[in-house]
Amino acid sequence: LLRTAAGGGIDTISNLRATWDKFELMMESHQLMIKEQVEVMKGNVLSRVNMYLQELEKFKARWDQLKPSDDIVETGHHDMLQKSAQTIKEKKAEFDELEETKQKLINDCHHFELEEPDFFLADEIRQDIKTCAEVWALYEQFYEGFQEKTNEDWITFRSKTYLFEEYLLSWHDKLRK
Repeated sequence: LLRTAAGGGIDTISNLRATWDKFELMMESHQLMIKEQVEVMKGNVLSRVNMYLQELEKFKARWDQLKPSDDIVETGHHDMLQKSAQTIKEKKAEFDELEETKQKLINDCHHFELEEPDFFLADEIRQDIKTCAEVWALYEQFYEGFQEKTNEDWITFRSKTYLFEEYLLSWHDKLRK
């Protein structure tokens, strides 16, 4: 009666101890497997950082090649100027995607307690694109206003040439600042 009420007695305690030891071994094995997986994931993050740095170097080479020079402005060819402005917009969008990838990599490095890589090249490119985009945005603003003036017919415009002169003077002042 006592054995049925207590649940089997001393025999079950040895079985319980064996089951507990087996459980502890399984937990240790699981912990080792988790640590190995974390190390693999850290390695993946580091390889993604290296791939990003290579992509960044390729982008920099293409940017240096395609970046419009000052000579293009002096030529005055409208088609070339428009193409240059469009190229800058496209490269800026492409670089923004690289910046998103960079931010994800930084977050992953923080998550896995890895040292954050030095992305000095990305900062350099960002500044160069920003400067170039600002200059070309000014060109686009000027050209937009200029197009408004050229869309008027000559008879109407002839009596309001002072408006064109004011437009040019306002841009002259704007560029001086």
